[in-house]
Amino acid sequence: MDKRLLWVWPLAVAGSVVAVLVVRVVAFMLVPLPSPETFPPLTWSGPIIFTVVLVSLAVFAFAFVVGRSANPRRVYRRVALIALIVSVIPDLALPLGHPPAPWPAAIVLMAMHVAAWLVTVEVLTRLGLPKS
Repeated sequence: MDKRLLWVWPLAVAGSVVAVLVVRVVAFMLVPLPSPETFPPLTWSGPIIFTVVLVSLAVFAFAFVVGRSANPRRVYRRVALIALIVSVIPDLALPLGHPPAPWPAAIVLMAMHVAAWLVTVEVLTRLGLPKS
């Protein structure tokens, strides 16, 4: 793994966690949502843990792409977009489950995914590649 990723990795994780928590706080101020006690994905700890783990996996995917691609920025952005699309599928299914989750909660979770994705992709592709 490139030494550059040793400082970009925690930056991507921290920035993504902050973005996810901002989405959570704003959502609770603007949208009627189920309480975290009745809908655990909206607790504080759940989004933090998932963000740390999944952004860390994204960093490893980025390192893999950088090591094998002539145009890692473009390739990683495509890989990350596909990962984002796949990551929201379970959220789309929540309102269809038993018991069903309300759509606003599912939409907030998807917004959290987008926030983490945006920060991660921008930090990695802007700061994680050598200047050329």
